Amino acid sequence: MKPMNLQRAITAKKHFFFSSSSSLAHAANLLLPRSPHSARLLFPLHHQLRRTCGLSTTKTQNTLPNSFKRHEHVESEQLDGRFEETQSGIPLQPPIFDESTKEKVKELIGSLKKFPNGDGDPLHVSRNTDLPRKWDGPSGTILLVNKPKGWTSFTVCGKLRRLVKVQKVGHAGTLDPMATGLLIVGIGKATKLMERYQGMIKCYSGIFRLGEATSTWDADSPVIQSEPWEHIEDEDIERAGNLFRGEILQVPPMFSAIKIGGEKMYDKARKGETVELPPRRISIFKFDIDRSSVDRQNLMFRVTCSKGTYIRSLCVDLGKALGSCAHLIALRRDSIGEFLADEAWDFEELQEQIKKGY
Repeated sequence: MKPMNLQRAITAKKHFFFSSSSSLAHAANLLLPRSPHSARLLFPLHHQLRRTCGLSTTKTQNTLPNSFKRHEHVESEQLDGRFEETQSGIPLQPPIFDESTKEKVKELIGSLKKFPNGDGDPLHVSRNTDLPRKWDGPSGTILLVNKPKGWTSFTVCGKLRRLVKVQKVGHAGTLDPMATGLLIVGIGKATKLMERYQGMIKCYSGIFRLGEATSTWDADSPVIQSEPWEHIEDEDIERAGNLFRGEILQVPPMFSAIKIGGEKMYDKARKGETVELPPRRISIFKFDIDRSSVDRQNLMFRVTCSKGTYIRSLCVDLGKALGSCAHLIALRRDSIGEFLADEAWDFEELQEQIKKGY
């Protein structure tokens, strides 16, 4: 993060707690890098911020008239009290937020960070940058990898460890073997920063299949249950989808990497053990569903969500809300924060480049 952008972020955080509701939009805009992708994220995040702070969301579109213009630039010194006034120049009374609300806003702001703060940031490597001569530099390396289908996230790290000849390699969020898409990998000292990337907002796309259920809630296990789905109309899907937008409670799947008593849930599930997991509070900022015109049993979706969201759980819960069942048959992680799967290295291509010596 450049020094001026860092100053904007610090100033914007201050204004989240002490400025008016209209200033929330300005603060959010300062924290997001100016790109078409960040613009797509801004509007749902603005809604989420207003809900978190107990503010109305009915007229928020009017508070963002120019937020999507990349040429707009607000310097940090302009924030010294000027956003505390309306267009008529009348000062606004700042709302009083309790500590719980402040913590929620801090967490949401933290999820917008693209780069860690401070000096000695790790080197970020994507298809748009040159490969480094030294992977284990003073601050380590962050590498964007497009995970192949069938590989575990652990497999990717293991192969990279041997490929770049660095012992410390870790990832910033598990992708199921069936899934493809963006995996952020930390190399060397950058492994210590993985938690910062894990908290970023994520975007996924994929396919739900109605009327069929599996034990793992995805296509990695056989269908064990079938229910009628022909009665489900397009309007029913739209109504059901609305139930899952915003802040919701979600129960994670049994086949997951969550640890209970030091043992991962999928290990317990494979032994036939059943554990009742408590629901977790997550946020679904955007949830778009389109029905396939070729096979109406398939629902194509795109979701923007917070840390801790399980897309398999979202699929199963949607199936239940439609009076049927469902499982996940395709999943791709499109982005994490401002990092895109389209900018990530395919592993085979990366391996070829490294072995050639770039």
